[in-house]
Amino acid sequence: MAIAHGGQKDHVRECAGLMADLITKAQIILLARTLHVQAECLAHLEKLGADQLHQLQERMAGIIFDRNNTLFERLSALVPIVPLRISLSAIWRSAPNWLPSPARSTPSVSPIPA
Repeated sequence: MAIAHGGQKDHVRECAGLMADLITKAQIILLARTLHVQAECLAHLEKLGADQLHQLQERMAGIIFDRNNTLFERLSALVPIVPLRISLSAIWRSAPNWLPSPARSTPSVSPIPA
């Protein structure tokens, strides 16, 4: 059974819309993980679209990294000197509360600048 030409265009358009929605939802999840919040908290940002959400996530990740760069540099200097098993323990103790660790199941402080 063949699909009428007009029906096929509608089907393609519908599939493209579904893909765009999935990509946008994936970007929401990625941003939520970057910010250590539930994806539902950012659902209102879906209207921005996947491209703008991706740009926002990259900017936020950059801000978080820049704010903690000194800490990351100090901690990374430990690894070549101190065995990894020992340095990991020190890293988790001195890392910001929002940084995920085996000892912390949920972040206690948001990495979002005040």
